Amino acid sequence: MDVLIAFAANLAGMLLIYSLLALALVRFSWHGRGIIAFLVTIVAAELFWMAPAFLAFGPASVNTPVSYSIWFGNWLVSGFSIIILCQAVRRVPRQLEDSARLDGCGSVGIYWHVLLPLVRRELILIGFLTAMAMSLPFWFLLPTDSGGGFFPLWLGLLSGGIAASGQSAVIGRMIAGSLIATLPIIGIFFIAKRSPQTARLAK
Repeated sequence: MDVLIAFAANLAGMLLIYSLLALALVRFSWHGRGIIAFLVTIVAAELFWMAPAFLAFGPASVNTPVSYSIWFGNWLVSGFSIIILCQAVRRVPRQLEDSARLDGCGSVGIYWHVLLPLVRRELILIGFLTAMAMSLPFWFLLPTDSGGGFFPLWLGLLSGGIAASGQSAVIGRMIAGSLIATLPIIGIFFIAKRSPQTARLAK
């Protein structure tokens, strides 16, 4: 049950983060600015795994298979989400913002009434991919010697030896690893932004 709670909380939180990411991308598409908001949401997406893991299992969950599954799922889907949302926001015409402001909508109203309905299908797809990716590491687990759980094959390499480290050191490594993991995701964004198809659409 705790695993399901952690997975559900992560899925809900990531969908919220990705909807805010879509807002940052559409503002970049409309106004040519929003890179800072994009970077903040990507960092939030890579660090968010801690919240549902702690919620369900407490601080000790940082070195459990569930936490690594959530982290792996969030990281794996982030790149796909950038591509999917970049394509989606290009279909949102700039005139919709002007019309919404004439109708009295502020930034929150534009986000809720204009953007979310137009990227709802993409968010559902991203949610489906996230759920699939979170379950993927469980296909690559080995039983522990005690038989009381499972141990990811790549856990030891990633954590640098959890048994020999304190909880704060492990959390520090995970935060550092999560931040490093943002680098290829940011690279995917700039590649997608500069692709030939993007240039044609921009014209």
